[in-house]
Amino acid sequence: MPGSVCETYPGICEKSRLKYPPPPRLLRAANQNLRGAPRPMSFAPPVIPLSVESEPIPAIRIGSAISMLGLLILAAHAEMTAVAGILAGALDGLLMDVPSILW
Repeated sequence: MPGSVCETYPGICEKSRLKYPPPPRLLRAANQNLRGAPRPMSFAPPVIPLSVESEPIPAIRIGSAISMLGLLILAAHAEMTAVAGILAGALDGLLMDVPSILW
């Protein structure tokens, strides 16, 4: 019984070798983690100071951002209140049935 696909179908491996030649071997290791190994030099890019002159933000933008934040908080509060009411009702019904479940 053949152990590999190449032994079963020899034409497949020959074609793939022609289409995709193996990559060349590295002459040295990609990283040398030795104490005395030469380290590659890394140069930091030059730092260019940027002075950003920002324009003043109009009051309407600040007001709309604050109102959007308020609406978001209000919607989250309404959602939490609705979920808490549903959970309280379910828990109340469950706790009502506990004495009958125990007996």
